[in-house]
Amino acid sequence: MSFGPNPLTLTNGGTTYGSSDFTSSKTDLASQINSNSTTILSFTITPTTASTPVGLTIDITATIPATNHADATNVSITGTSLASFLLQSRSQVVDRLTSILSTNPPAPDRFDASDQDGSPITATATFSVPADGAPLRVDSCDVALANGVTDVGAQFTVNKLTTFPFTVGAGQTKSVTFTVKATAAAVEGEVIALTATFAGTDTNSGVQTTAKADQRFGVRDAATFVIGEPDLNTSTAGTTASAFTLPWASLAAKGPDGITRLFVADTGNNRVLIFQPLPSVVNTAATTVLGEPSFVTGTVNRNAGQTTDNGMSAPKALWVTGTTLIVADTGNNRVLIYNDYTTLAQRDATPDREIGQISFFTGSANKGNAAPDANTLSAPVGVAVTGSGSAAGLVVADSGNNRVLVYNSLSALDRFGTVPADKVFGQPDFLTNTVALTTTAGTVNAPLGVTVKANQLFVADTGNNRVLVFNDVTNLTNTNATSDVVLGQADGTGSSANRGGSTAKDSFNQPTSTYVAGNNLFVVDSSNNRVVVYPNASGITNTSLPTGLIGQQYYTDNGANNVNVSAIVSVPDAFSLRAPRGGFASSTGTVFWPADTGNNRLIKVPLP
Repeated sequence: MSFGPNPLTLTNGGTTYGSSDFTSSKTDLASQINSNSTTILSFTITPTTASTPVGLTIDITATIPATNHADATNVSITGTSLASFLLQSRSQVVDRLTSILSTNPPAPDRFDASDQDGSPITATATFSVPADGAPLRVDSCDVALANGVTDVGAQFTVNKLTTFPFTVGAGQTKSVTFTVKATAAAVEGEVIALTATFAGTDTNSGVQTTAKADQRFGVRDAATFVIGEPDLNTSTAGTTASAFTLPWASLAAKGPDGITRLFVADTGNNRVLIFQPLPSVVNTAATTVLGEPSFVTGTVNRNAGQTTDNGMSAPKALWVTGTTLIVADTGNNRVLIYNDYTTLAQRDATPDREIGQISFFTGSANKGNAAPDANTLSAPVGVAVTGSGSAAGLVVADSGNNRVLVYNSLSALDRFGTVPADKVFGQPDFLTNTVALTTTAGTVNAPLGVTVKANQLFVADTGNNRVLVFNDVTNLTNTNATSDVVLGQADGTGSSANRGGSTAKDSFNQPTSTYVAGNNLFVVDSSNNRVVVYPNASGITNTSLPTGLIGQQYYTDNGANNVNVSAIVSVPDAFSLRAPRGGFASSTGTVFWPADTGNNRLIKVPLP
């Protein structure tokens, strides 16, 4: 017997599929079959196009013409439902991988000395195979991490929580999970690209394919403690012994009695609070209040209607040296000096000395005169001390007069504010206070912050959106001194916020404070809602860039509480800041405490 062509009929229910949907062919081991012999007929069925319907059970009926050589008759061998099959779509990894991470993943916290273990991000990749799809065996996953073209995988630890391989059957969804943890070497503020490459095999065809999934994130350092609020997600203003209203500045200092105290300029409550010792428990109450008769009042000058010796008006900065506490009583246009903060009464304490006024009961800018002189002030903000002991001097950011003043001897300052300043920066003389028509490396515009470390003076030149560095304040001339370094602008003539463009790594928008510790320079970049950290403060240059970032995920972000849309009401968390104004660091520079002014709190941020 010999066989002819092999027309197949392919049906599903009452529907018959033809050559436009499938092609078929027959192969056999012999062209004919003899008596007492057997042959095998094989059929190959192939979907014709991508439009061939899937998910259907197809029945096969074959009608095979044959010739009986004994009598030369033609016969047909008909089989009904010789076989059936489920037509499935091919599974490729690129089609089955539906997601990785989320559209806005949280940022990992770096390893730090406080908690010994940074908080990782959890990445989840999901694979879904439809009911008409072929099973997919996910064979492997390789994870790469890069900053631009630089491989930064060594800065992170990747832990895969899924065992490979595994199979995703028809109609199933399964996930691959792994964690990414930042080490102390991870760089903040940069865009880290996470690329996961998956390999998977279609179990029907045995064909392996690969696909990549990408996600970007930045590394941040989380706050681990808060003062002024009950938790890290609250920003309510308050007037109690444990709450603040718009705190501008803070400082911790260890006194000769061995106690480390926290000093806070609680600006909105017109007072300074002292915590003894530095709080380590939420809602700790202050032990001393200056400027108010009690811990629950916060009126200007104690509501006296005029400047008083024991009142304050919007104090915005403070400094401690030895046992001396220095407060910039900004609204009263004066600086107050308390000789021994360790002996202050719980309330109603009065300062021992002042500068900027003729008595403790006057508070006019420039002592009521139109022009300044060497012993007047107008809205002073930043204060800092040069040297120590009997050699200590005082630096004041005299903001309203657009200048910085230096008093060579702190100890020489008297009770009646009669001692004039010895040096002026930012103005050609002591009698001028106008903003320079042309910005130079020696002019300032409404400076709000100063700090001194080993005679190196750092000025937050707020109105010019930059920080000026004078490498040795003791060797500067009395007037017309020029800064050695300009940060935040392309050169000494620039003054625009963010260099006239968008927020960047090398720009500022109204920096309000500087602080140096452990050779790190901390700049509170207030209107960018962040703090940037420069290494090697003692050797800083015009081209130096920060390597640390607090308050934002990327250097290009600037939104309050990490929200870059002003119409959205933002809520604080362990990573965010809102209009910070000041702050201080531990002596090693490994912990920074921003005065998170807009969130009415101080937060503790450990750094690796």
